Amino acid sequence: MLKERARLIANGLLVTDLVAVAAAFFASYWVRNNLLPWLGLTPRFLYPLPQYLPLLPLALGLWGILLSRSGAYRSHRVVSLLDEAWSIVKTSAFASRCWCWPSTGCVSTSDCWATS
Repeated sequence: MLKERARLIANGLLVTDLVAVAAAFFASYWVRNNLLPWLGLTPRFLYPLPQYLPLLPLALGLWGILLSRSGAYRSHRVVSLLDEAWSIVKTSAFASRCWCWPSTGCVSTSDCWATS
C-alpha cells in the first residue's frame, strides 16, 4: 500500500515536472520572440512556433529520463535539502550539455552519458 502510494506520488511529480518543461519551452519562445526584441536585445523574429514543436518531445524525453535516472523521484525522507538542490543542479547541467550535444565534442550518446 505504501509503495503504491509512493509510486503514485513519484509519477505525479514526473508529470508535473514535464508540464513545467513544456511551459518553459513555450515561455522561452515567447520571451525570445517578443520580449527580447522589444527590449532591443536580439533581432526580431524567430521561425514560427510550429517549426520548433518537433523539439518539444525531445526535450520532454530528455528531461524525463534524466530526472528519473538522477533519483529525483526517490523517497526524500533521508535526503537533505542541499543534496536535493545539488542533484537538480547536476541534472540541469548535464541536460544542457546533452541538449547542446553537437557542440560538446561528444562522439556518440554513450560519450555524453559517460560524463555524468
